[in-house]
Amino acid sequence: MKKITLIDDENNLRDSISEILTEEGFNVTTARNGREGLAAVRETSPDAIICDVMMPVMDGFGVLKEVRSDENLRHTPFLFLTAKSDVSDVTAGLEAGVDGYVLKPVDIDDLLELLAIHLD
Repeated sequence: MKKITLIDDENNLRDSISEILTEEGFNVTTARNGREGLAAVRETSPDAIICDVMMPVMDGFGVLKEVRSDENLRHTPFLFLTAKSDVSDVTAGLEAGVDGYVLKPVDIDDLLELLAIHLD
């Protein structure tokens, strides 16, 4: 069973995505902000990370930077979950080392497809 860490400050969205991913056979750990998410990632060593960009305490770029600088986590697939889809926003994420984007509102089929690509 593949492990996913899902980090998002929107309770309903986080719970909905977590429930769907669990039904799809993933073991999902959730967190409400970047700091909690980073702690969860370090504790569980997930197979993939799905992280909101704009959050309190630590944003998605902060989480990504910490993950990419950790020898044990740097190769973990990292997907940004965001409503920000401007070319400059996507470019900034790709330059920072993100592996893909999931746009809000979330299309679960797109999310599952991205996970399949990065987990194979």
